[in-house]
Amino acid sequence: MIALNNVLRCSRRFPGSWTDASKRDGGIPERRGEMEMERWEYKTIKYKTGGFMGGKLDPEEFEAQLNEYGGQGWELVSCFDTSMGQGASRDVIVVFKRRK
Repeated sequence: MIALNNVLRCSRRFPGSWTDASKRDGGIPERRGEMEMERWEYKTIKYKTGGFMGGKLDPEEFEAQLNEYGGQGWELVSCFDTSMGQGASRDVIVVFKRRK
């Protein structure tokens, strides 16, 4: 009990600490002095690969597309391929995000 009282006393002294009201109400604690949470929107693009067994992608065209989305404020978050089997890639999936 002594440790909990010390925590509550310290939390009242420092800005940005947990508020006691939210603990009493049983809700999720809110932070004082904190900015609003950032909001994001996401975009997923699927690029078809070429070639007889797949897996071929024109690097210049791919880079130009990435730069186009980057110019619109999209940030590349992830890039991965979908497997067709035996190491061949069917598609390349690209995930972008930007602030709303």
